[in-house]
Amino acid sequence: MADEGQMPSKPDWVDAEFDRRTEGYNELNFLEKFGMFMANAQLLEMGAKRVLVDKFGEDFDEVEALPLGILRKRLKSKGVRPDILYGLEHMTESRNRIAHAILAEHHLWVTVTGNRSHNRQEREIDKAYLELVHFNIFFEFVEDNDLFMPVG
Repeated sequence: MADEGQMPSKPDWVDAEFDRRTEGYNELNFLEKFGMFMANAQLLEMGAKRVLVDKFGEDFDEVEALPLGILRKRLKSKGVRPDILYGLEHMTESRNRIAHAILAEHHLWVTVTGNRSHNRQEREIDKAYLELVHFNIFFEFVEDNDLFMPVG
């Protein structure tokens, strides 16, 4: 147990689950990494929709086509914990940057330099992907244990 004012240590299962989900990621090429990031962003979006429908009784047809940023606003209106909302906001910004800018920047990099080696865009996807996987694990834990609302 952590001393007062210190964060508790991370349970071992979190690292094991993270390792399982990221196994083989480093062997992927840029487009495959892009695809993995976007697929995991979709999983988070589906999780947010599931919570709105199952926990808060929203109509699936109303939330089905909503993007992650709007889903976060809906969850905020339900009183969901600020740490979850912050994580969703960060993941939304990250997803938007990856989806709308990184692919074009990478194409420009390769076109201008002829170099497909690990570059800034790939490092940015790597960082965003690892953060997203960690947040997905956290979000799923919160969902499985019904911890969306503030305590007290």
